Amino acid sequence: MAVSIVFFFPPSLLWTLGLIAGSFLAGGCVAGWGFFLKSSTPENERIKTVADLLILSNFLMILCNIVAIHISPLVGLVLSMLMLLGAFLLALKLPADNNVESSDSAEPEKNYISIKWTIMFLCLFIVVITINSGLMYQVVSPAFAHLESLTSWYWALPYIIAIYIMRNLPGTVSRTYILYAAIAMIGLSFIGFMILGRSVASYITVNTLMLGAFGVYDLFWWSILGEMLDFHKNPAQVFGFGLSANVLGILVGGMIGKAILSADMNSPNPHAAGAYCSLCDACSSASFT
Repeated sequence: MAVSIVFFFPPSLLWTLGLIAGSFLAGGCVAGWGFFLKSSTPENERIKTVADLLILSNFLMILCNIVAIHISPLVGLVLSMLMLLGAFLLALKLPADNNVESSDSAEPEKNYISIKWTIMFLCLFIVVITINSGLMYQVVSPAFAHLESLTSWYWALPYIIAIYIMRNLPGTVSRTYILYAAIAMIGLSFIGFMILGRSVASYITVNTLMLGAFGVYDLFWWSILGEMLDFHKNPAQVFGFGLSANVLGILVGGMIGKAILSADMNSPNPHAAGAYCSLCDACSSASFT
């Protein structure tokens, strides 16, 4: 909350420092939440807890986005700080020693096993999938920036719906085939982006396929990380590795998307460069906002 105060003033070096500090602290909060997920949620209920977290957090994010776009960015900033205040008050109700293990803990040391390779392969999988998220933020979303009244609230709605459906699936339903379907949805969304126009129907089609798939996969690896917490002493370390892989994939995807746009704009083919003119204008507007 203290870091966010600098954004009420004109852009300066303090904004850069504030973004770095705020991002670091937010990452620590999310990773540290793993302690309470491990100790306060039964093992077989963690997927529902994680689903509720993703649904509610994205709903609040949509609310902040709508307020910032349609009312005022400063009002949106105030709303986000009020949410932080609410989180602070709720955190005061959490027991301070909720996950502190005493020296005479009944849980034997041998219950902890090495999950280094498991986390490594999971993180690699997360990076590969979330590269598509980075491409979406850098290329796909700005291409539909002219549909501001729709994109301000619909962009995360398929994500929420997909997670809600996954959350309430019967235990007898195999989720493996849903993961395969989600990969296909990501591929179809990019195909749709290439061959369809930039109309409302195109945006709904592309965004529904892409964000629905992202919802399936986010719930998948968040719940897998939740199941891994019982095999490691430090839940924050498990969550930290997994969620940093998520952000790394988005970063790499964004860099790839920027490189593609840059290459097309520098292309000697005027038709190739012209095709991306409106897209880059939208990117610039979105980045400035």
